[in-house]
Amino acid sequence: MITYYRHITTCLAAVAALVAVATLPDADAALPWCVLLGGYAALTVWALLVLRREGTLPELATPKSGDVTLGIVSGLVLTGAAFFVLRMIAPPTSVRNAWVFGLYAQFGDVQGEGLRTAALLLIVIFEEVVWRGLVQTQCVNAWGPRKGVVLATLVYALAHLPALFTMQVPGVGLNPLLPLGALACGAIWAIMVLLTGRLAPAIVCHAVVSYFLAAPAPSWLW
Repeated sequence: MITYYRHITTCLAAVAALVAVATLPDADAALPWCVLLGGYAALTVWALLVLRREGTLPELATPKSGDVTLGIVSGLVLTGAAFFVLRMIAPPTSVRNAWVFGLYAQFGDVQGEGLRTAALLLIVIFEEVVWRGLVQTQCVNAWGPRKGVVLATLVYALAHLPALFTMQVPGVGLNPLLPLGALACGAIWAIMVLLTGRLAPAIVCHAVVSYFLAAPAPSWLW
């Protein structure tokens, strides 16, 4: 049990620090990507070693027929739901709309630059290995499937909590978009991995959602 706690708290502390640095205001354009990519790469190597030692890596990492289709379809549905919720939380006529454009300004145009697109896809893979691979496996082993998935999702959202403060907008307040997105989407990805026993569907779904949400807001949305 102590080992489980150590793995979980290590990921929580490390990712919270990465998010805090990556979302610092007035940061250089390359800083968020370098911090997240480098930090998650190191965590992923460690996570893979732990999963391999515990014997759970082959099952998690081996895709099966239908995984890509499941990931794409669920990703498109989740993207549509996310855009709908964004309109409710931060409509174009509200000052809260500044939360959305603060995120776009921080991370730049993902769809318009190949390097950022590649970095995003790598970060997505790394995140799933660390969170739905290592952390969720540890939580499920320690507390069972139901409690484990809930706890893993809560820890994932908690790791994004620094963005609530670092991305706050003067005159508008704390920015809850990243923590709320991590909570909602993290729950979906956690359930996908729990039900399929594989990371591939969640990775594809996560990639689809991140690719479309990280692009500049489409004119028809706002």
